[in-house]
Amino acid sequence: EEGAENTTSLDELLGGGDEGAAPAPVDQTPTQTTQPPPVDSTVTDESTTTTSTTTTTTTTLPKEPVDYLAIGDSVMLGAAGVLKNRGYTVNAEVSRQMNQAVPLMEQLGEADVFGDPVIIHLGTNGPISRETLDALLAPLSRVPNVIMLNVHANRPWTAENNRILAERDKPDGLDNIILIDWNSLANECPGDCFASDGIHLNAAGQQYYADVIGDWTGR
Repeated sequence: EEGAENTTSLDELLGGGDEGAAPAPVDQTPTQTTQPPPVDSTVTDESTTTTSTTTTTTTTLPKEPVDYLAIGDSVMLGAAGVLKNRGYTVNAEVSRQMNQAVPLMEQLGEADVFGDPVIIHLGTNGPISRETLDALLAPLSRVPNVIMLNVHANRPWTAENNRILAERDKPDGLDNIILIDWNSLANECPGDCFASDGIHLNAAGQQYYADVIGDWTGR
């Protein structure tokens, strides 16, 4: 199964991603694979999901829940420095697929270290499935506020991924999901906010991205 092994360490969770790293371009050609793709690999079709908890780590888990935890891919990684300065704990990786984050979410859920809120921005790098999204969110069922951003990218899977994310957000506050329409809000960023791919953020875009999230978190 895809994503059955995940090498994300909890050191990265607590310390966040490398905000100084330049985001790599999002890959464009989906391929099938049985292992999580390495950084800058081709995209994986997330037609199946995994609930594996085979991740191993010797890192000590936090003793208390981590509030303002943000989990994402290279779009979030580009803004990690700004988010950290505003008090978020960022775990973001280049080329991360949504299904690759499932084992990490399960591990953190089992350790009961999710605080409030949890911010998620995944789905840029390839198609997602409803089953994968359900598996990702299952460990977050007791978190009062789960803030998800949808996808802003000129990619074949963007529209369908955004439909799946929208379907998961029940109307009238009947669940703990808050969906931010990043796909639309990205177009309202004043000035020049994006790299040449129209996906990753430059300095102005990073501030705007953090502002959009902050409108919901108060940071």
